[in-house]
Formats: sequence, C-alpha cells, structure tokens
Amino acid sequence: MANRRDENRVTNISGVSSITFTGNIEPAVDTATRELLTKTTIPSVTHENTHTGNKELRVYQENHICTQNTTTTPLTGGATFTGEWQDCLNYQEVNVSVDTDQNSATNGLVIQWSADATVIADTDVFSVYANLGTNYTPNPAFRYVRVVYTNGATPQTRFNLMTILRRGVTGGSFHRIDSTLKDDSDGRLAIVVPKLKTAQNTYVSQNATTAGNAKVSLEEVDPSVVLPLPTGAATSALQTTANTYLSGIAGLTPTAYDYISLSYTGDNLTGVVFKSGGSGGTTIATLNLAYTGSRLDSVTKT
Repeated sequence: MANRRDENRVTNISGVSSITFTGNIEPAVDTATRELLTKTTIPSVTHENTHTGNKELRVYQENHICTQNTTTTPLTGGATFTGEWQDCLNYQEVNVSVDTDQNSATNGLVIQWSADATVIADTDVFSVYANLGTNYTPNPAFRYVRVVYTNGATPQTRFNLMTILRRGVTGGSFHRIDSTLKDDSDGRLAIVVPKLKTAQNTYVSQNATTAGNAKVSLEEVDPSVVLPLPTGAATSALQTTANTYLSGIAGLTPTAYDYISLSYTGDNLTGVVFKSGGSGGTTIATLNLAYTGSRLDSVTKT
C-alpha cells in the first residue's frame, strides 16, 4: 500500500485546541492515531515534570511501593511482622530496605517466594543489624513475594521496613570500598574463571589445587634469579658435615647388645651402658656424655 501525504486537523480534544498531522502517513497508522486521540484524554498520557513544570509525554513505567509488605510499627522483643503475598509478575526486581535500632533475630529477615501465593517455594534470609540501614535487591524467584521480619530480644523504638517492586533492575546495593561487609550484606554471585595469556599468545584457564586454593606454578623459575638462603639452611656442604657427624656417632654404638642402661645428672643424660645378656649381663660398651650447662659437648666411649 502506497504512502499518502495527509495534512488534517483533529479538534475538540480535551485540553488541546487542535493537532495537525503533516507528512507521509500510512492510512492504518492515521486511523489508529485518530482513535487514540479521540478516545483517550490527553492528561492521562502526559505528565508534569516536577523540575521544569513542563508537560511531557509519559514514556516511563512506575514502580510500586508494596504497602502489604511495608511497615513503620516497632516490634516488641521476639515479635514478628508478616506481610502479604504480592504478585510481582510485571516487575523485574524486589527492593527490601530495612532500618531499625535493634538487631533482628538470627536470619530474622525472610523474603519468601511462591508460585501460587500459598506454598513457599524458596526463601532469601538475612540477619539485620542495629543502626545499619541496608537494602536487598533480589530478582523475583517466583511470581509471588512476601516479607517476614522477626525482631531480636530487645524491643524496637524505630523500625522502617519498605518493599518496592521495580519495573527495571537497579544493579543491587552499593558500598564504599572501605565498608565493613558482613555475610548478610546484599551481593550478587559472580563466577569468575581467570584466563592467563601464554607466551604463544593463547589463553589458558587458571586451575585450583586439590585443596581448592589458587594454584601457583613452581615449575618455571627464572634461572637468573638467585634467592638468598636463611641462616642455617641446609646446603650440600652442611649436609656433608652432618653425615660425617652421624657416621662418628654410629661408630660409638656397638653392633651386638640386648640391654641399655641410662644414667642422668639432673635432667642431662650423662651415661649409656650397653650390655649383652640382659641387665645382669656383660657390659659391651659405655658412653660418657659431657655438658656445659644443658648443652652436650662431647661423647666418650669406653
């Protein structure tokens, strides 16, 4: 169907003296527009900008304060506020804000979800802390939502619980970088798999250890980097010296014995007697240990 140029006036519309259509207009669009303008009063599709005072065409969707799940009535110790099921089919986000002067019960804030406004299908639970106003912004898990709040042991003198159903997603709550976060702070789960660039300009995923920790490879070390050893660390020279000492100690021990008698001076072991034939048997060798204080200085075999 060919376009046609149309220039006509529509008059006698509430609040508007006349509207002129000029340009190439499809007949179907022309008819629909005239029906809209003649059957709908202009004030219902316009809005006054509160900042400029100008009339504007309404092109936004309003959010909804859910009064059934909103209250400012303080709760006594251990008391519970239970809201009502609200249909959130036409909303993208539920915003629950809480401010109170007393701690809630453990997991005292419960956002309940239901498919039929009867059976609870899922819940989001949080603990609320005194004088730390906070908000939670879950996406609807099921069609219906209800808020239940249980106070802690101390009666409240201030309680503001507000639930807003939003047409758009706000992106969640925001915190300062230096804020002290708690396990009950609002957050969104993000699963991140780091990709590492190789020397061949390819990317590989970073793996975790068997214990679930971040894996750091020790397989590739720059040979030009030499790390200093701490004092007393094992070296090949120190190992050789230690082996020599151990060989000398082994030479002090007889090869055939079945009984050892130990003698002490205070807490220091000062004598070792090796025997064959039990405690009354033949003495094979005796070791005498000499100390300076509690430090062993020498061992003499006789």
